[in-house]
Amino acid sequence: MPALALNEWYAHLGQNVFLPNAALFRYLVAFGEVAIGAALILGVRMRFSAVMSVLLRLSLLMAGATSTVPQMLAISVALATAGGVAID
Repeated sequence: MPALALNEWYAHLGQNVFLPNAALFRYLVAFGEVAIGAALILGVRMRFSAVMSVLLRLSLLMAGATSTVPQMLAISVALATAGGVAID
């Protein structure tokens, strides 16, 4: 299995910030995903929620995650740039 090609600065950030504080970041990521999902479903602060979703997807992509991350990133960008009706 080939090694993932990560940016050097992101690998450094992961080793020195994310891994030593893995327990904290585990809860922060889970809370962020639920908060973003709930806000998008309820239509509350749509633009902000979509931008946060883009940032979350980009961080997952930089960390080497694959599967549906590129497709979800495209959907997040579409939501962030679309004009629509929401409760803002």
